[in-house]
Amino acid sequence: SILEHFNQCRSRNLYTDVRIKVQDQIFHCHKILLDASCPYFKSSFSFSEHKEEPNNLIEIGDFSAVAFNELLNYIYTAQLTITADTVVEILQCADFLGFRSIVKSCSGFLLQHINSENCLKAFQMADCYSLHHLAEQTWNFILENFDAVSQSEDFCEITYACLLKILSSDFLKVFLEIDLLSVIDKWVSYHSERKKHLQDLIKCVRIEHSTLSSLDHKILSSVEFEKDVKIKPRLNKVIVLVSRDTNPLHPRNSVKSDIIWYNQDYKCWDTLTSFPFDHRQLYGVAVVNNNIYITGGVGNEVPLFDTNKIVYNECWEFNVKLSKWKEIFPMNFARFNHATSGFLNSVFVVGVRINNYEDAQYYDPEDNSWHELSALSRHIQS
Repeated sequence: SILEHFNQCRSRNLYTDVRIKVQDQIFHCHKILLDASCPYFKSSFSFSEHKEEPNNLIEIGDFSAVAFNELLNYIYTAQLTITADTVVEILQCADFLGFRSIVKSCSGFLLQHINSENCLKAFQMADCYSLHHLAEQTWNFILENFDAVSQSEDFCEITYACLLKILSSDFLKVFLEIDLLSVIDKWVSYHSERKKHLQDLIKCVRIEHSTLSSLDHKILSSVEFEKDVKIKPRLNKVIVLVSRDTNPLHPRNSVKSDIIWYNQDYKCWDTLTSFPFDHRQLYGVAVVNNNIYITGGVGNEVPLFDTNKIVYNECWEFNVKLSKWKEIFPMNFARFNHATSGFLNSVFVVGVRINNYEDAQYYDPEDNSWHELSALSRHIQS
């Protein structure tokens, strides 16, 4: 094949017309193949971002020569080897060179091999390179396995902002809340400048301050406790409902929808979040992987029988653990009063779109896209 011929020429240094320097290593390459295969070099050659020296030498960023060699092999052979030792360096170099498919492959590799020793570094990588799915999954892993994560070698290297975010999460899962005192002590003791954060970190421990103040623990001696502070419990296992503030006499005046949860310690319901929109009803609700999905709906500014009513195809995802709304890809058609259900890691919607009661489709959170299903044999509505 053409690639095989180019690779053979490269191995024998035949017809190479450009040299790439990474760290202290020189790679002899064919400019035409780099231009055709790599977005970074295509842009560089086209706009002359690099001023080549007389000997056709180009120096690129401070990346691993091992990682660049793997990516160069990918250009010449269409094959790539990713290992636990090289995945981070390959991801960094691939992102710089514009290989989005390889960045995605590295993200998938990290996700498949996630554990308590590497999850913190994987989360930082995901945040740095905007790998949203990896960030979400590693964040969930950290919260679910924090007892083990806090014992990892990388734990003391995390930033104050990251630790504060973890300890503040309503969904942090720990065997005993009091064990967090030792975790905070371990992190603070790692560097003398961290003592200034002690007060705020202790506030994240979900134990009544009257109880904390009576404990004999060395890190509590310099902490000032507030009186009559209501401590909110973690939300590891709760009942969550979607509610709409409805006026039975004037339903069109209903404007607000909330997600509420049941506080088992205080035996009461509390608001988790409000919807990112108002004046809407008859939307679909589904739960997939503990995330809440809202689909479609109809505006309630006018009666349902009014031909001027507004029907929506937009959809939203609420990540419960991140407490964050995100607008996802809209449905192919606007719907209201339709049946919605979470099944097999997907969101299924069936029925009422305008003039069509049998239409069905499903949403795949992995690729943020909707897919058509075969039409039903009868009318369906919620």
